[in-house]
Amino acid sequence: MIHTSRASYLAVTAAHVLQKLEGEQCLGVFRSAETQEGYQRIEVKLPIRQGGKALWTRHPHLDVAVMDVTLPNKAAVEPFELQQIASAKLAEDNKLHVGQEVFIPCYPAKLEANKAGWPILRKGSIATYPLTPLNSARTIFIDYSHFGGDSGSAVVAIIDDEPVVVALVFAMQRQSDRMVMPFEERTVHTPLGLAIAVQAPIIRSTIEMHLSKPDPDQK
Repeated sequence: MIHTSRASYLAVTAAHVLQKLEGEQCLGVFRSAETQEGYQRIEVKLPIRQGGKALWTRHPHLDVAVMDVTLPNKAAVEPFELQQIASAKLAEDNKLHVGQEVFIPCYPAKLEANKAGWPILRKGSIATYPLTPLNSARTIFIDYSHFGGDSGSAVVAIIDDEPVVVALVFAMQRQSDRMVMPFEERTVHTPLGLAIAVQAPIIRSTIEMHLSKPDPDQK
């Protein structure tokens, strides 16, 4: 979730997540502020299409999408600010580099941490070298145990004591082996423990594309 100057917030995810959803709404899961009973789950319908037209903006070449989201009342959300989305300069200055520790809040195999719907926080590292120039490294590998359901997860590094989004997960790297036997043929897919992620400057450019469109809240 990204906070901008608009009245609503921005949700950033892998474009295929939204494209695979049918209908004009999807289910959004939020949490209320913590009480003596803990965080409480809030489920709301979020518009993703209007008249069959997508309400999100997709990057023209990569699996990233951005859309406006209006938060439900009492939702406890601490969104990233736009400046917390890494620029290309971080890698150029070596503040972002191969082997760097990162954190991935995700839902492996759709698993939630608890009934309130918090994600599972995984830990990994950047596995691609070099990260620059961006044109030749728009996607990178993240070394962690990736599963289906992780698509759209932010990859976060701690830089200068601040959390910074450095990439967005959209796919899994796997080894595919075809076995041929006298009466059977099968293909076995073996996960390699590597996620494929889009670098943050691509996220920034997709956000800028979306914000250049007319504000839906302005009449």
